[in-house]
Amino acid sequence: MVGSLVLWVWSFPAFHNSPVLGYVGRFLQQWGITSATGYMWALVPEVVSYGEWKSKKRVAALINAIMGLFFKIGLALGGIIPGYINAFFKFDGTKATQSANALQGITWSMIWLPIILAIVAIWIMSRYPLSDKDVVKINHEINDRKVQGEL
Repeated sequence: MVGSLVLWVWSFPAFHNSPVLGYVGRFLQQWGITSATGYMWALVPEVVSYGEWKSKKRVAALINAIMGLFFKIGLALGGIIPGYINAFFKFDGTKATQSANALQGITWSMIWLPIILAIVAIWIMSRYPLSDKDVVKINHEINDRKVQGEL
């Protein structure tokens, strides 16, 4: 979100001649996306353990496959949606100078939509029910079941 806001500031006429600001904004955007993606994949073992704890079946391959599928769907939508937004705002790639409406579409697809989606993601992740303490308890119970021959 910070990177998107830096890019928004860069769009102001007073800052157009500062490519460093553009690089910094883009770096911060990518750093945030990479961190969020790493965090998402770090939760997979917790989900696998929770599933095993509840169902007594370890379905790690299925969970990883579903995660991979949704990751790819997200990448595809991330490539398609900005194009549709820019088409709606009448962006014309053949023109060297875009209309104010087209520039507004670029701003929405590159700045505001990513910020809105990041806020939605933060809200969703804030509802994640497992704490570190819960995961440790779940893993101990799974190990106890294995020792007792229940799994």
